[in-house]
Amino acid sequence: MKGAPGTNCLTAPEAEAIDRIWDGPRNLKGIKIWFGLDRGTDFVGPFPGFGLDGAVPFFFGVIQFQWDEHDRNFNWQTVSEAGYPQVAQDGSRNIADVTDTFGPLDEFKEHGKMITWVGGNDHLIFPRGVINYYRLTAARYSDDGNKPDFDNLQRFCRLFRAPGVAHCGGGAGPSPVNAFGALVNWVEHGVAPDSLLAAGGSAAPPSGRTRPLCPYPKTAIYKGTGDINGAAKFVCGGNLETHATVCADVLVKYKHEVHGELDYRGTGVNPGLCERVEDDDDSK
Repeated sequence: MKGAPGTNCLTAPEAEAIDRIWDGPRNLKGIKIWFGLDRGTDFVGPFPGFGLDGAVPFFFGVIQFQWDEHDRNFNWQTVSEAGYPQVAQDGSRNIADVTDTFGPLDEFKEHGKMITWVGGNDHLIFPRGVINYYRLTAARYSDDGNKPDFDNLQRFCRLFRAPGVAHCGGGAGPSPVNAFGALVNWVEHGVAPDSLLAAGGSAAPPSGRTRPLCPYPKTAIYKGTGDINGAAKFVCGGNLETHATVCADVLVKYKHEVHGELDYRGTGVNPGLCERVEDDDDSK
């Protein structure tokens, strides 16, 4: 960057690599295969082998390549950016049939309740993937099967996004204090959680910080007065499901990662709308 100090700056190739990690993998048509790393996420894990940089790769990532190719000796370092879509497709057409979680929740819906929370800066389970699953599930339990109905889904399943929180905790943002207690209260007393209390985070002041985590797609909104570090000064509201957000989350058709087209099913948006959103972004 022109005028930036010489120390602690990325080289042009390093900056390009970061941009690609933020963007996520794409096939040769330029179509998104999976989500990128959310901005603000730390690349460094808590232990060697749990981060996304350094000499030691995340071990489950290496195993995933081997599963995808049905080869315990497969060398992930031989995969180029252009060759990755084939690996992803190999995985979606074999091991994913075992690990797939996109089946209906009809039986569970009749008998259970579910609370899911995800760190907004999780570097191992990318949060956009969790949100996308929740969106598609909301579409499955809507009247028309395409436009997500979050109100209907929240009758038995609620997702809470924790901004700034890393994998299962840690990070700059406050983490949930007692999500399991909220689940017990919902199951045993019928009280659905309108928010989860979160506390702590490396960015909190010495006196501490609390926040309400809101059921997606709502978010915490500051009331405008009072201590910004207190959960009581925030209310759940708004809607994170903007057209721009949803359009950016549309992926290639599942099991057709190499040559497939974007699959808009279950997103509630259409190609024409997303093309206009993209044109608007390009014009800025």
